[in-house]
Amino acid sequence: MQKILVICPQIGKILEGKPAGGAEGRALMIFRNYKNTRFLISSKKKSKNNKSQNKFIYIKNTISDFNNIASVIKQSDIILFFALSKFSYIYFYLAKLYNKKIIYFIASNADVGLYLKESSFYYRYVPKLVFPIVDIFICQTELQKKQLKYNKPTYVLPNPTNITKVIKHNNPNYILWIGRNNKVKGVDILEKTIKQLPDIKFKIIGVKSKILESYKNIETLGRINPNKMPKYFNSAVLYINTSYSEGYSNTTLEAFSNKTPVISYSANPDNLLEKSNGGYCANGDLQKFISLIKENYFKKDKLKKMGESGYLYIKNNNNLKTIKNKIEDIFYKNNIKLEK
Repeated sequence: MQKILVICPQIGKILEGKPAGGAEGRALMIFRNYKNTRFLISSKKKSKNNKSQNKFIYIKNTISDFNNIASVIKQSDIILFFALSKFSYIYFYLAKLYNKKIIYFIASNADVGLYLKESSFYYRYVPKLVFPIVDIFICQTELQKKQLKYNKPTYVLPNPTNITKVIKHNNPNYILWIGRNNKVKGVDILEKTIKQLPDIKFKIIGVKSKILESYKNIETLGRINPNKMPKYFNSAVLYINTSYSEGYSNTTLEAFSNKTPVISYSANPDNLLEKSNGGYCANGDLQKFISLIKENYFKKDKLKKMGESGYLYIKNNNNLKTIKNKIEDIFYKNNIKLEK
Protein backbone atom coordinates (compact mmCIF):
# COMPACT_ATOMS: atom_id res chain seq x y z
CA MET A 1 0.00 0.00 0.00
CA GLN A 2 1.42 3.38 -1.01
CA LYS A 3 1.76 5.83 1.87
CA ILE A 4 0.43 9.26 0.93
CA LEU A 5 1.23 12.27 3.08
CA VAL A 6 -0.80 15.49 2.81
CA ILE A 7 1.18 18.53 3.99
CA CYS A 8 -1.19 21.37 4.81
CA PRO A 9 -0.40 22.62 8.34
CA GLN A 10 -3.34 25.01 8.72
CA ILE A 11 -5.80 22.09 8.61
CA GLY A 12 -5.30 22.16 12.37
CA LYS A 13 -7.53 25.24 12.49
CA ILE A 14 -10.41 23.33 10.92
CA LEU A 15 -10.05 20.51 13.44
CA GLU A 16 -10.19 23.13 16.21
CA GLY A 17 -13.41 24.58 14.75
CA LYS A 18 -11.69 27.76 13.58
CA PRO A 19 -11.87 29.49 10.17
CA ALA A 20 -9.20 28.41 7.69
CA GLY A 21 -8.39 28.94 4.04
CA GLY A 22 -9.95 27.22 1.06
CA ALA A 23 -6.87 25.06 0.42
CA GLU A 24 -7.21 23.45 3.84
CA GLY A 25 -10.88 22.64 3.39
CA ARG A 26 -10.20 21.28 -0.08
CA ALA A 27 -7.42 18.95 1.14
CA LEU A 28 -9.40 17.62 4.09
CA MET A 29 -12.59 17.14 2.12
CA ILE A 30 -10.98 15.15 -0.68
CA PHE A 31 -8.41 13.01 1.13
CA ARG A 32 -9.58 12.48 4.71
CA ASN A 33 -11.39 9.17 4.21
CA TYR A 34 -8.82 7.21 2.21
CA LYS A 35 -7.04 4.46 4.13
CA ASN A 36 -3.55 5.31 2.90
CA THR A 37 -3.55 9.09 3.52
CA ARG A 38 -2.18 10.94 6.54
CA PHE A 39 -2.00 14.67 7.27
CA LEU A 40 0.90 16.70 8.64
CA ILE A 41 -0.75 19.57 10.49
CA SER A 42 0.00 22.34 12.94
CA SER A 43 -2.27 22.38 15.97
CA LYS A 44 -2.06 23.28 19.66
CA LYS A 45 -4.67 20.65 20.51
CA LYS A 46 -4.00 16.99 19.85
CA SER A 47 -7.04 14.81 19.33
CA LYS A 48 -7.73 12.28 22.08
CA ASN A 49 -9.33 10.00 19.51
CA ASN A 50 -6.90 7.18 18.59
CA LYS A 51 -8.25 6.94 15.04
CA SER A 52 -7.74 10.67 14.60
CA GLN A 53 -4.21 10.48 16.02
CA ASN A 54 -3.32 7.84 13.44
CA LYS A 55 -4.63 10.06 10.61
CA PHE A 56 -3.11 13.37 11.77
CA ILE A 57 0.52 14.03 12.64
CA TYR A 58 0.79 17.10 14.85
CA ILE A 59 3.63 19.62 14.79
CA LYS A 60 4.10 22.89 16.65
CA ASN A 61 6.36 24.66 14.18
CA THR A 62 8.72 23.92 11.32
CA ILE A 63 11.96 24.59 13.21
CA SER A 64 11.38 22.82 16.55
CA ASP A 65 9.81 19.77 14.88
CA PHE A 66 12.22 19.55 11.94
CA ASN A 67 13.46 16.04 12.77
CA ASN A 68 9.92 14.72 13.15
CA ILE A 69 8.88 16.33 9.85
CA ALA A 70 11.86 14.82 8.05
CA SER A 71 11.12 11.37 9.50
CA VAL A 72 7.46 11.45 8.45
CA ILE A 73 8.35 12.54 4.91
CA LYS A 74 11.03 9.85 4.68
CA GLN A 75 8.49 7.16 5.66
CA SER A 76 5.99 8.27 3.00
CA ASP A 77 5.88 7.45 -0.72
CA ILE A 78 3.97 10.40 -2.19
CA ILE A 79 3.76 13.93 -0.82
CA LEU A 80 0.79 16.19 -1.56
CA PHE A 81 1.10 19.94 -0.99
CA PHE A 82 -1.94 22.24 -0.88
CA ALA A 83 -0.67 25.71 -0.04
CA LEU A 84 2.48 27.77 0.03
CA SER A 85 3.97 29.66 2.95
CA LYS A 86 7.23 31.45 3.65
CA PHE A 87 8.73 28.20 5.02
CA SER A 88 7.10 25.65 2.71
CA TYR A 89 10.23 25.30 0.58
CA ILE A 90 11.75 23.35 3.50
CA TYR A 91 9.06 20.66 3.15
CA PHE A 92 9.44 20.52 -0.63
CA TYR A 93 13.23 20.12 -0.45
CA LEU A 94 12.95 17.38 2.17
CA ALA A 95 10.57 15.49 -0.12
CA LYS A 96 13.03 15.93 -2.99
CA LEU A 97 15.97 14.88 -0.79
CA TYR A 98 14.23 11.59 0.00
CA ASN A 99 13.25 11.10 -3.65
CA LYS A 100 9.49 11.26 -3.08
CA LYS A 101 6.92 11.98 -5.77
CA ILE A 102 5.69 15.54 -5.22
CA ILE A 103 2.20 16.68 -6.21
CA TYR A 104 1.22 20.30 -5.79
CA PHE A 105 -2.41 21.44 -5.77
CA ILE A 106 -2.48 25.06 -6.97
CA ALA A 107 -4.22 27.04 -4.23
CA SER A 108 -4.53 30.54 -5.67
CA ASN A 109 -3.84 32.65 -8.73
CA ALA A 110 -0.87 34.12 -6.88
CA ASP A 111 0.75 30.67 -7.12
CA VAL A 112 0.98 31.15 -10.88
CA GLY A 113 2.14 34.78 -10.75
CA LEU A 114 -1.16 36.68 -10.95
CA TYR A 115 -2.04 39.66 -8.74
CA LEU A 116 1.25 39.46 -6.84
CA LYS A 117 1.03 43.08 -5.65
CA GLU A 118 -2.18 42.26 -3.77
CA SER A 119 -0.82 38.99 -2.32
CA SER A 120 1.59 37.96 0.44
CA PHE A 121 5.25 38.71 -0.28
CA TYR A 122 6.40 35.06 -0.31
CA TYR A 123 4.53 34.39 -3.57
CA ARG A 124 7.30 36.37 -5.26
CA TYR A 125 9.95 33.76 -4.44
CA VAL A 126 8.54 30.46 -3.08
CA PRO A 127 6.98 29.22 -6.37
CA LYS A 128 10.28 29.87 -8.18
CA LEU A 129 12.09 27.81 -5.56
CA VAL A 130 9.78 24.81 -5.37
CA PHE A 131 7.84 24.43 -8.63
CA PRO A 132 10.84 23.12 -10.62
CA ILE A 133 10.96 20.05 -8.33
CA VAL A 134 7.21 19.30 -8.46
CA ASP A 135 6.31 16.13 -10.40
CA ILE A 136 2.59 16.75 -10.96
CA PHE A 137 0.46 19.90 -10.81
CA ILE A 138 -3.28 19.92 -10.06
CA CYS A 139 -4.82 23.27 -11.02
CA GLN A 140 -8.20 24.65 -10.02
CA THR A 141 -8.88 26.30 -13.38
CA GLU A 142 -7.85 26.32 -17.03
CA LEU A 143 -6.42 29.83 -16.48
CA GLN A 144 -3.98 28.50 -13.89
CA LYS A 145 -2.96 25.63 -16.17
CA LYS A 146 -2.27 28.09 -18.97
CA GLN A 147 -0.15 30.29 -16.69
CA LEU A 148 2.11 27.46 -15.50
CA LYS A 149 5.37 27.36 -17.47
CA TYR A 150 6.65 23.95 -16.35
CA ASN A 151 6.81 20.91 -18.59
CA LYS A 152 5.18 18.58 -16.03
CA PRO A 153 1.92 16.58 -16.07
CA THR A 154 -0.75 19.16 -15.28
CA TYR A 155 -4.45 18.60 -14.65
CA VAL A 156 -7.50 20.73 -13.85
CA LEU A 157 -9.68 19.79 -10.89
CA PRO A 158 -12.28 22.29 -9.63
CA ASN A 159 -12.85 22.61 -5.90
CA PRO A 160 -15.39 20.27 -4.29
CA THR A 161 -18.30 21.08 -2.04
CA ASN A 162 -20.79 19.10 0.02
CA ILE A 163 -24.30 19.17 -1.41
CA THR A 164 -27.25 18.80 0.95
CA LYS A 165 -30.98 19.37 0.60
CA VAL A 166 -31.66 23.09 1.04
CA ILE A 167 -34.84 24.98 1.81
CA LYS A 168 -34.14 28.65 1.20
CA HIS A 169 -35.19 31.17 3.86
CA ASN A 170 -38.62 32.62 3.02
CA ASN A 171 -37.62 36.25 3.55
CA PRO A 172 -33.89 36.88 3.00
CA ASN A 173 -33.09 40.46 3.93
CA TYR A 174 -29.39 41.28 3.58
CA ILE A 175 -26.29 41.00 1.41
CA LEU A 176 -23.53 38.76 2.71
CA TRP A 177 -19.77 39.29 2.40
CA ILE A 178 -17.07 36.97 3.75
CA GLY A 179 -13.31 37.50 3.80
CA ARG A 180 -10.17 38.40 5.68
CA ASN A 181 -8.42 41.76 5.90
CA ASN A 182 -6.15 41.15 2.94
CA LYS A 183 -5.70 43.49 -0.01
CA VAL A 184 -6.52 40.79 -2.56
CA LYS A 185 -9.96 40.30 -0.93
CA GLY A 186 -10.98 43.81 -1.97
CA VAL A 187 -11.98 45.30 1.37
CA ASP A 188 -11.57 48.71 -0.26
CA ILE A 189 -14.13 47.72 -2.91
CA LEU A 190 -16.47 46.53 -0.16
CA GLU A 191 -16.23 49.88 1.65
CA LYS A 192 -17.00 51.84 -1.55
CA THR A 193 -19.93 49.54 -2.31
CA ILE A 194 -21.49 49.90 1.14
CA LYS A 195 -21.10 53.67 0.99
CA GLN A 196 -23.03 53.87 -2.29
CA LEU A 197 -25.82 51.55 -1.13
CA PRO A 198 -26.98 53.09 2.18
CA ASP A 199 -30.51 51.62 1.96
CA ILE A 200 -29.33 48.00 1.71
CA LYS A 201 -28.39 45.93 4.75
CA PHE A 202 -25.04 44.07 4.77
CA LYS A 203 -23.65 41.36 7.04
CA ILE A 204 -19.87 41.08 7.12
CA ILE A 205 -18.09 37.92 8.27
CA GLY A 206 -14.36 37.69 8.90
CA VAL A 207 -12.91 41.17 8.72
CA LYS A 208 -13.57 43.93 11.25
CA SER A 209 -12.63 47.56 10.81
CA LYS A 210 -13.61 50.89 12.31
CA ILE A 211 -14.38 52.24 8.85
CA LEU A 212 -16.84 49.44 8.11
CA GLU A 213 -18.43 49.68 11.55
CA SER A 214 -19.05 53.39 11.04
CA TYR A 215 -21.75 52.62 8.45
CA LYS A 216 -25.25 52.21 9.86
CA ASN A 217 -26.36 49.69 7.22
CA ILE A 218 -23.93 46.92 8.17
CA GLU A 219 -23.49 44.32 10.87
CA THR A 220 -19.96 42.99 11.40
CA LEU A 221 -19.87 39.48 12.84
CA GLY A 222 -16.12 38.89 13.01
CA ARG A 223 -14.86 35.33 12.69
CA ILE A 224 -17.46 32.62 13.18
CA ASN A 225 -17.42 28.85 13.42
CA PRO A 226 -17.42 27.44 9.85
CA ASN A 227 -20.26 25.08 10.81
CA LYS A 228 -22.53 28.10 11.34
CA MET A 229 -21.86 29.54 7.90
CA PRO A 230 -24.78 27.90 6.03
CA LYS A 231 -27.41 29.75 8.05
CA TYR A 232 -25.93 33.11 7.01
CA PHE A 233 -25.87 32.11 3.33
CA ASN A 234 -29.38 30.74 3.60
CA SER A 235 -30.80 34.02 4.89
CA ALA A 236 -28.96 36.24 2.40
CA VAL A 237 -30.51 37.86 -0.67
CA LEU A 238 -27.12 37.84 -2.38
CA TYR A 239 -23.54 36.91 -1.71
CA ILE A 240 -21.06 39.47 -3.04
CA ASN A 241 -17.40 38.75 -3.77
CA THR A 242 -15.11 41.79 -3.95
CA SER A 243 -11.81 39.94 -4.43
CA TYR A 244 -9.46 41.19 -7.11
CA SER A 245 -8.52 37.59 -7.83
CA GLU A 246 -9.37 34.11 -6.56
CA GLY A 247 -8.23 30.70 -7.71
CA TYR A 248 -11.58 28.99 -7.26
CA SER A 249 -13.88 30.74 -4.82
CA ASN A 250 -15.01 28.37 -2.08
CA THR A 251 -17.42 31.00 -0.77
CA THR A 252 -19.12 31.07 -4.18
CA LEU A 253 -19.52 27.29 -3.93
CA GLU A 254 -20.94 27.71 -0.42
CA ALA A 255 -23.37 30.33 -1.69
CA PHE A 256 -24.57 28.09 -4.51
CA SER A 257 -24.85 25.10 -2.18
CA ASN A 258 -27.32 27.23 -0.19
CA LYS A 259 -29.17 28.45 -3.31
CA THR A 260 -27.83 31.97 -2.86
CA PRO A 261 -26.95 33.90 -6.07
CA VAL A 262 -23.59 35.63 -6.41
CA ILE A 263 -22.44 38.99 -7.77
CA SER A 264 -18.68 39.29 -8.12
CA TYR A 265 -16.50 42.35 -8.64
CA SER A 266 -13.74 40.47 -10.49
CA ALA A 267 -13.28 36.83 -9.47
CA ASN A 268 -15.00 34.42 -11.85
CA PRO A 269 -13.01 31.18 -12.26
CA ASP A 270 -13.41 29.75 -15.77
CA ASN A 271 -16.62 31.83 -16.14
CA LEU A 272 -18.36 29.83 -13.41
CA LEU A 273 -21.04 32.51 -12.85
CA GLU A 274 -22.11 32.54 -16.51
CA LYS A 275 -21.89 28.75 -16.95
CA SER A 276 -24.07 28.18 -13.91
CA ASN A 277 -26.51 31.07 -14.55
CA GLY A 278 -26.15 31.63 -10.83
CA GLY A 279 -24.62 35.09 -10.81
CA TYR A 280 -22.94 38.01 -12.52
CA CYS A 281 -19.40 39.34 -12.75
CA ALA A 282 -18.53 43.03 -13.17
CA ASN A 283 -15.07 42.23 -14.56
CA GLY A 284 -13.35 44.74 -12.28
CA ASP A 285 -15.71 47.65 -13.02
CA LEU A 286 -16.85 49.14 -9.69
CA GLN A 287 -19.84 51.08 -11.03
CA LYS A 288 -21.03 48.05 -12.96
CA PHE A 289 -20.68 45.97 -9.78
CA ILE A 290 -22.79 48.41 -7.79
CA SER A 291 -25.35 48.66 -10.62
CA LEU A 292 -25.70 44.87 -10.76
CA ILE A 293 -26.46 44.82 -7.04
CA LYS A 294 -29.00 47.66 -7.36
CA GLU A 295 -30.70 46.12 -10.39
CA ASN A 296 -31.13 42.68 -8.86
CA TYR A 297 -31.50 43.14 -5.11
CA PHE A 298 -35.30 43.48 -5.15
CA LYS A 299 -36.00 40.95 -7.95
CA LYS A 300 -37.06 38.11 -5.67
CA ASP A 301 -38.25 35.65 -8.33
CA LYS A 302 -35.20 36.20 -10.54
CA LEU A 303 -32.80 35.73 -7.63
CA LYS A 304 -34.59 32.55 -6.60
CA LYS A 305 -34.09 31.09 -10.09
CA MET A 306 -30.45 32.13 -10.10
CA GLY A 307 -29.84 30.50 -6.73
CA GLU A 308 -31.49 27.27 -7.84
CA SER A 309 -29.50 27.30 -11.10
CA GLY A 310 -26.22 27.74 -9.23
CA TYR A 311 -27.19 24.91 -6.88
CA LEU A 312 -27.94 22.51 -9.74
CA TYR A 313 -24.70 23.37 -11.53
CA ILE A 314 -22.41 22.60 -8.62
CA LYS A 315 -24.49 19.55 -7.73
CA ASN A 316 -23.57 18.14 -11.14
CA ASN A 317 -20.01 19.46 -11.39
CA ASN A 318 -18.53 20.12 -7.94
CA ASN A 319 -20.09 17.55 -5.65
CA LEU A 320 -17.54 15.68 -3.57
CA LYS A 321 -18.18 12.26 -5.13
CA THR A 322 -17.55 13.60 -8.65
CA ILE A 323 -14.33 15.35 -7.61
CA LYS A 324 -13.03 12.29 -5.77
CA ASN A 325 -13.70 10.12 -8.83
CA LYS A 326 -11.70 12.58 -10.93
CA ILE A 327 -8.72 12.67 -8.57
CA GLU A 328 -8.71 8.87 -8.39
CA ASP A 329 -8.54 8.74 -12.20
CA ILE A 330 -5.72 11.31 -12.29
CA PHE A 331 -3.75 9.40 -9.67
CA TYR A 332 -4.37 6.06 -11.44
CA LYS A 333 -2.88 7.49 -14.66
CA ASN A 334 0.23 8.29 -12.64
CA ASN A 335 0.47 4.90 -10.90
CA ILE A 336 -0.89 6.12 -7.58
CA LYS A 337 -3.70 4.26 -5.85
CA LEU A 338 -6.00 5.76 -3.24
CA GLU A 339 -7.22 3.00 -0.92
CA LYS A 340 -10.92 3.25 -0.02
